[in-house]
Amino acid sequence: LIHAATMVTAGVYLVARLNGLYLQAPEASHVIAVVGLATAFFAATIAVVQTDIKKVLAYSTVSQLGYMVMALGVGAWTAAIFHLFTHAFFKACLFLGSGSLAHHIHSFDFKKDMGGMRKRMPRTYATFMIGTAALMGIPLITAGFWSKDEILAGASMLGGNGDGYTFALVMGLLGAVCTCAYMTRLIWYVFWGEPRGKSAEHQLHENGPRIVVPLMVLAFLAITSGWTNLPEKVFGISVPENLALRFEHFVEPTDTYFPSAANGFTHPEFVPWIAIASLFAIVVGAGSAYLWYWKDLGPHGLTERNRFARAGYRILETKYGLDIL
Repeated sequence: LIHAATMVTAGVYLVARLNGLYLQAPEASHVIAVVGLATAFFAATIAVVQTDIKKVLAYSTVSQLGYMVMALGVGAWTAAIFHLFTHAFFKACLFLGSGSLAHHIHSFDFKKDMGGMRKRMPRTYATFMIGTAALMGIPLITAGFWSKDEILAGASMLGGNGDGYTFALVMGLLGAVCTCAYMTRLIWYVFWGEPRGKSAEHQLHENGPRIVVPLMVLAFLAITSGWTNLPEKVFGISVPENLALRFEHFVEPTDTYFPSAANGFTHPEFVPWIAIASLFAIVVGAGSAYLWYWKDLGPHGLTERNRFARAGYRILETKYGLDIL
């Protein structure tokens, strides 16, 4: 808990809390935006080839932290903290869901030891799907949509003054495509298809309430936590003002040493074309994986036949050489 819940998120909160300092060092903010963007994209692509369910979710977490850091770099302070808040619920749901899946088979290798688990573990399947939908950012109904789109909107509006953040917006959408692809791939291997390995050897059944009830609570929050910072209007429809915690108050400076980053603490604004672009990213990412796995339209043995595909797969499999480095 200390490592996963505190250490990896402390940097996001620290930078957000010192926003006044970073306002006086725009070059440092640019570096932060680039580091966050690179992290979000690289981690998402690495997750595409992992076969351990916890590693997929771990690299997904790194990628989402990259989105938060990118938001800090472009000055979308509230969006970064909001995504930190919502991400905790749906990613905890997914991580505990992976534990529920592995409780009986004692394996996290979904390519070798899982498959066809949706019928035998329906509650775990339902909560895992809700967590996945929130991570993908299914529009209007999941917490991940409201917080992630606020980050992308921040990149388009706050960084739309010639600072090069349009590139960050495009790369952020590409990262979203990868997110939808690797989670669709994961769902296929774990819950669909035929049971493989240990899942075929064991008589699996749904876990008891001590495991399932926390999953249900987290799945509920994976949807409702996004309502805490809704825009004032969505497609021209006014949203009740009491549905806002005003996240900007959590990171405003409490002293007079640094000026307040007022432009980054504005209430979120719904940007229709950002929502449409996010939906397009979901369709492309999830649709590609659906055609590849569900419909079996992907070329078999691609990495064996094509040296470029083999080299690309190897690069992702070795995590861009980061472990070796």
